[in-house]
This record gives sequence, structure tokens and C-alpha cells, in this order.
Amino acid sequence: MRKLMSQKIAIFKNKEIISALEIAQFFRQFATLISSGIQIVQSFEILEKNEKNQTLKSLIFSTKQMILSGKKLSYAIQRKKQYFDDLTYQLIKIGEHTGHLDQMLLTIASHQEQKITYKNKVKQMLFYPAIVILSALITVFVLFIFIIPRFSELFQDMQKLPLFTRLLFQISFVFKECSLIITIMIGLVILFFRSDHAVALQIKKYSVRQLLRLPVIKVTFIKIILSRFTRNLSILQNAHLPLLDALKLAGDTVSNEEFKIVIKHVCNKINTGSQLHRAMATFSCFPHFMIQMIKIGEESGTLETMLIKIADFYESEINQFFNTLQNMVEPLIIIILGVLIGGLVIGIYLPIFNLGNTI
Repeated sequence: MRKLMSQKIAIFKNKEIISALEIAQFFRQFATLISSGIQIVQSFEILEKNEKNQTLKSLIFSTKQMILSGKKLSYAIQRKKQYFDDLTYQLIKIGEHTGHLDQMLLTIASHQEQKITYKNKVKQMLFYPAIVILSALITVFVLFIFIIPRFSELFQDMQKLPLFTRLLFQISFVFKECSLIITIMIGLVILFFRSDHAVALQIKKYSVRQLLRLPVIKVTFIKIILSRFTRNLSILQNAHLPLLDALKLAGDTVSNEEFKIVIKHVCNKINTGSQLHRAMATFSCFPHFMIQMIKIGEESGTLETMLIKIADFYESEINQFFNTLQNMVEPLIIIILGVLIGGLVIGIYLPIFNLGNTI
């Protein structure tokens, strides 16, 4: 039993995760090798030899084995859906058919890198508030567990304490007596919500839906969907994929189910002979600005260029929103923390103030 447990622990420790950055770097290196005239199998051998991540190394090896068995690269990519999305599969398939695989690989790498950059911006914006809030919670926890009980013992002989001070002492007593239980419960709640349990997923989905009802967040979320959709659609148009196929695939790359349904209706209207901008105009989720830009693109034959400009415009607005939000959140957090910790300190020293007034 102990031997089996040690083997499981060893496997768990050796298991590596393939990050989005490593996938992007893989495609960038793969594109460089293909552009240099090196064959696909040889490129995979070079990449496999130089890869340090064992999980990615085995992924490259298994993909190479499929190609050696006579399968196409697009087929091998499609079989690894946990690492590669449908957009990647379609672009590689187009590259194989057109003979421009190196260009498609560069497009995939650029697209992956752009997504990583965007995610890093969001993480960077959230990092500072998260650190400040965590520090404040730890400070409050220490005050309630160690500092306030000392003052409670100091003032226990006083017959009449201020209501606010008594309330703090009561909360501190509960914290001190139940600190272990509270810590365990917080840990269990965090583990529960980090798991793939059906109830946890439903609660998270419900929380996200409620959050997206807030007007400012809702508008920003729509802009994120539209920027991602138009960016992916422009990539597929650049790859000369038929408009209907490109629309379906670009719609599938967006996680919002309601938007996917709208794209299906747009595709149905195009099937009946409608132009893209006319089909979009029947749905309120597409802004007038976007429809006008697509109309100009269709009439002038520059749809791909217009889609890129739409994506750039919305991404610029999203970045501006995040920058403004970050500038607002930082002082707001400081004010809240000042009121919270300052209130605790005042509550502790109120009896001393009252004693001074009595004397």
C-alpha cells in the first residue's frame, strides 16, 4: 500500500502542465522551422529534442508518430483537443490545402501570443487589489485573534463599555474560539469552488450571470465578445475560408452561448442570400458602428481589414476601461481599508477616551 501511494505521489509530482505560453512558443518555433524549408517530421524531432516540459515533449512525440503513420498534421491536431482549439485545427487544415502552412502557423502563434498578452493585462490589473485585500484580511484576522482579546482582558473590570467596543470584543471572542473551524471552512469552500463539482460549476455560472447584469460590466463583456469574434473572423477571412464556415467557427470560439445562437441565425440569413451587415443589423447585440464598418468592408472588398479595425477599436476601449477601473479601484480600496482598520482601532481605544473624559 505504501509503495503504491509513493508511486502515485511521484507521478503527481512529475506531471507538468502545458501553459498557453508554451503552446504559443511551440507554434512560433514550428513556423520558423517550416519557413526554413525543414520537413514537418524533422521539425517535430528538433522541437522534441529541445523541449524541457515532459508533457509537451510527449505531446510532440505522439503527434509526430501520427504523422509518420500517414496521418495529416490537421488530423493529429484535431485529436489533441485538450491542447488545441478548433480555430488552430481549421487554420492548419487551410495551410495544408493551400501550401502555406508556415503562414498559418505564424498566424496561430501571433493569435495565441495576443490572447496571452490580454490575459496578462487583466491579471496585472487584479494583482495589486488582490494583494492589498489579502494583506488587510490577514491584518484584521490578527487583530481579532491576538490584539483585541488582550484589550478585552484589560477592560474586563470596566462596568460600562461603549456598544461598538463590546461588539468588537464579542466578534473577537467568536474568532478566537472558532479560528480553526473558520480556517478549515474557508479552505473547504476554496477547494469546493476550484473543483469541477456540478454544484460548484452551477454556482459559479450563476455568480457570473449576476455580475454581468451590472451595466458597466455588461457593456465591457459585450465588447470583449465582439473584439474576440471579429479578430478570429478576420484571421479566418485572411485564410480565405468561406464566409459561412468562417462565421460558424468564429462564433464557436466565443464562450457565450447566447452569442453562438445569434451567429447561427446570422448564418441562416446569409444562406437565404442576405449580406453580412444586413443579417447582423437584425440583432441588437451588434452595434451600429460595427455594422457600418462591415458594410463598408463588403462594398469595397476589404472586409478583413474592416474586421481588424473593429477588433482594434474594441480592444482599445477595453484597455481604456481597465486602466480607468484600476485608477479608481486603488484609492477606493485604500479608503475602505482605512475605514475598516481605523474603525477597529477607534473601537479598541474608545473606553480609554471615555475614561479620560470621565476624569
